[in-house]
Formats: sequence, structure tokens, C-alpha cells
Amino acid sequence: MKVFGFKEKNCNKKIFCLLVCCCSVALAFDTKKDDRMLLIPAGVLRGIDPDFGEVCLTNSRAFLMDKTVVTEAFFAEVYDRLDARTGDYIHFRQGEGLTPLHVFETRDHPVSGVSFRNAVLWCNARSKLEGLTLCYLNAKKEEYRGGHGETIWCDFSATGYRLPTSSEWEYAARAGECTRFPWGDTICFTNANYTGGKANYDLSGGGLHPVYSKGVNVEFFEQAISPVMSFPPNRFGLYDMIGNVAEWCWPDNKTEVEFKRYSRFILRGGSWRSWTQSLRAGTEDEVYEEDCMIGRRFYWELLASGFRCVRKAPVE
Repeated sequence: MKVFGFKEKNCNKKIFCLLVCCCSVALAFDTKKDDRMLLIPAGVLRGIDPDFGEVCLTNSRAFLMDKTVVTEAFFAEVYDRLDARTGDYIHFRQGEGLTPLHVFETRDHPVSGVSFRNAVLWCNARSKLEGLTLCYLNAKKEEYRGGHGETIWCDFSATGYRLPTSSEWEYAARAGECTRFPWGDTICFTNANYTGGKANYDLSGGGLHPVYSKGVNVEFFEQAISPVMSFPPNRFGLYDMIGNVAEWCWPDNKTEVEFKRYSRFILRGGSWRSWTQSLRAGTEDEVYEEDCMIGRRFYWELLASGFRCVRKAPVE
């Protein structure tokens, strides 16, 4: 069984079942309080994925998740409001992965080119703005502020915002489905923004998305990102879990992440420039963020990276 980080290959081979056990949480949560987030119910998902075999995901506690990835407008708003209120502007870490690209240019688009560190710093900034306890701390259990080579410790009991774990992301993305993609076993350009390939389950015909690529030869900082909510949501109401920008996730089974040359970081869901293999709900792409600079192997993956936040449901 996979319980947010624990995988077992011995799940019973049964058709999927999603056991929702959080009705009281759903009733207690006032959606008017924060319409950016949706409740992801507790439950168990079992079934057979056509590529990855047995799926067994358990979400023991309901949590809240952003219904879209963080947009450029919201990304900038959090820092602007925090700076105006407290004078405590958390700056981006230059030289430690890229800073976000195109902020202020297309405000309804996902913020992109976000490093893992900068995503974590922004989560803390959002928490501080709303008076929530911080999830991300340094090795001394003090506020993480992005020091070079510093360990990040995640307090999962905190009330603030954080990145989803890889298993949380998959559970939310599948939304009760064990198919190759949240909507079924085939994909085309009406489902997501991605780069079509030759996989037999890809019905796109190949190439970049015909609407959002604008026919350009995508090079360097040119991008073919689409506005959020351009495609139908999954059954939980989450948009763009597949394609557009790949999403940073916290590694399963870890409370600490160390920044060393070969530290492993996770992107899920694929992006506008991903082949279909990376778009599958069961795919976990590994990158080494310290090497995500221009000219390095994973630079383009970082360029197409974004994130969404999760936090504890107000009532458990």
C-alpha cells in the first residue's frame, strides 16, 4: 500500500474504489473563506494502471489543495502584500536555480521557471501573510530563508502552506481513477497543453499545442504556456494537473531535504514541452535541482516548472 510515501506491490487486484470518509470535514469547511483551494477527501484508491500496474493509494486525512497552480498574479501579490504589511520581503535566491520568469507579463498564466527553493520560500511567505504556522524550517527548526546549502525541514503538523508530497499529488491528480490519465487512457490536445509524441495512446498527431504554441519555434525563454483553467478539471475540481507546467512535490517519507549536488527533487504532471510519458498520472520525474542551470541537463525541466500548495483542512 502507498500511504503518502509507502509503496507496496501486493495490493489486491480489484477495480478501484475511493472510500470517502470526511463528510464532516466537507460540511465544516467554508468554501467562501478561500475559493482558491478545494478539499481533497480522505479515502483509499485501488485499481490497475495500464502502464504501472497495481495502484494502491491511501489518504488518511483530508487536506486542502490549490485548484490551480500558482499564477503569476498571485505569486507577485503575496510578496507585495507581505512586504507592505511587515516589511519582511523574502527575496529569491539568485544563483541557486532560476528565479521565476515572465512575472507581470501574463498574470493569468502559471508562474514558471520556479526552483524548488523558491517554491518553498513562497509557501512560507503565503503562510506568514495569513498568520499560519510555517511548514518550512531550517535544521535549527527556525524559519527557512533559503541559505546556500541549507537543509529544509518540513513540519507536517503546521497549519501553513507547503508543497504536496509526491503521493498526495498522485492521489489528488487521479481523483478516484486508475487510468493512464485522470480522464482515461488516451490523450489529445483537448485534454492538456503538452508536446505530442508517437505513443499509441497519444491522439494529438504530434508537435506543440496548436493554440498555445502560436506557431513559434520555441527556444530559450520562449514558452507555450496556457492560462490556468484552459482545460477541464478532474473529478476533484483540480485544473491542469497534467501538462502546462510540471509541479514540484516534496519527496515521500521525508521530513528533511538536503541540498547537495545529487539531492533528488520531484516534478510531476509534465509540462507544455513534455512528451506523453511524463504526463501520465503514475510518472514521477526526478531532477537534481543543483544542476538546473542554463546549459545543464535538466535546465529545460526547471524552465517549465511551477507549483501548487496544500495545507491541513481546518477541521479534522
